[in-house]
Amino acid sequence: MRAIYYLLLAVLLLSGCTSVFGQDRIPKQLRKLTSKAEQGNVKAQNTLGKMYYKGEGVPKDYQLAMKWYRKSAVQGHKSAAGNRNSLAQHMMTPSQIQEAQRLAKN
Repeated sequence: MRAIYYLLLAVLLLSGCTSVFGQDRIPKQLRKLTSKAEQGNVKAQNTLGKMYYKGEGVPKDYQLAMKWYRKSAVQGHKSAAGNRNSLAQHMMTPSQIQEAQRLAKN
């Protein structure tokens, strides 16, 4: 059931579909997802990482993407670990990586 919820949430956020729920629903769903991620939900953390990496539903931000990938990877999410490593190797400077690591500790 949770997988369906996350899939639906991702589709809505990534497609930019506001006509179904209205403009104010996407920020509410993003707040919900962020809350789950902050509570340690590895799937929510990885999803937020992807969203920030691609700039889908949120502004593109590699440091925040790295933050969420790192939090998820530390808890054993394999896709997040691969995403984190790829992002670090191909898209970020060492200072950006350090800042992302600092953000992930908070």
